[in-house]
Amino acid sequence: MAQITITIPDSVVNEVLDAFAYKYGWNAEMGITKANFARQKVADYIKATYIENKDRISHTDRLNQAEVARQAELSILNQIVIQ
Repeated sequence: MAQITITIPDSVVNEVLDAFAYKYGWNAEMGITKANFARQKVADYIKATYIENKDRISHTDRLNQAEVARQAELSILNQIVIQ
C-alpha cells in the first residue's frame, strides 16, 4: 500500500491545523485532535478526488460506447440503397 507523508514546518503547523479546523468545522467536543481531524480531511479529499475521477472515466466510457454504437448504426444505414 502506498503511503503519503506531508511535512509541515514546525513554525506553521499550528496555523495549518487551525486553518483545517476553521474550514471544516472542528471543535473539541468531536473527540478527535485537530491533527487527526486534518489527517481525516486530507484522506477524505483523496477519496472524493478518486471517486470523481472514476465517475468521469465511467461517463467518458459510456459516451465512447454510445459513439461506437452510433457509428455501427450509421454503417448499417449506409447500406440502404434506393433505386
